[in-house]
Amino acid sequence: MVWALGGTLLGSPLAATETEETSRSASVATARRLMGDRYAEEGAFSKAVAEYAAAARLDPGDARTHNNWGFCHFSFGHIAPAIRHYRLAVELDPDYAVAHNNLGCAHCQRGELAEAEKCFRLAIRLEGDYVKARVNLAATLARRGRYLAAYREYRKARRVDSAYVDERADPAKVRQRLQEELRKNPSNREAQRVLRQLNQMFPPSSVAVAVPLRSPQVLAGKGGEDQ
Repeated sequence: MVWALGGTLLGSPLAATETEETSRSASVATARRLMGDRYAEEGAFSKAVAEYAAAARLDPGDARTHNNWGFCHFSFGHIAPAIRHYRLAVELDPDYAVAHNNLGCAHCQRGELAEAEKCFRLAIRLEGDYVKARVNLAATLARRGRYLAAYREYRKARRVDSAYVDERADPAKVRQRLQEELRKNPSNREAQRVLRQLNQMFPPSSVAVAVPLRSPQVLAGKGGEDQ
């Protein structure tokens, strides 16, 4: 039996109210989730999963727990359970941009590019300066053959964090597709304009590291850290 501390008589037990018990469970759940975050950051995903499972039993309505639990499954390559937990996270908190981004990454991993695009766009609507989601959207558009749209998204992301985008963009593929389009239709002014801008942003002699998808974020919160 659990008793609340206090009382007018020393040693007189007072039954805890439902609110007190709920608050205590939530506090313990938060502690278990934070421990899971620590394990996840260290790459100890099995231990992290155990902590998230315990946290979810205590507080099943915590979206951050399910997002971070999904991240661990994603890291193991277990995409189906990752999607299940990411979906739970966005159902519990529809404004959770990080979880929408992560759900998009999981859909991309399964080749479900249309669903991934929806997730990334929703994450961006929720958080306009979410560079990681915009880079993921650009990469997804490129995989779908929409290179001009991909370039526009890279450019928008670069306005916010040019170093991040330059490290992850793959302008060579976009440039190649634009050049192919101009060989077919030399009068395509939009392709000409975009190619000029692309060459200014990423000179042909420069080397860019292609990282088509950003790994899902493990720590919750807008603008939070990511794994």
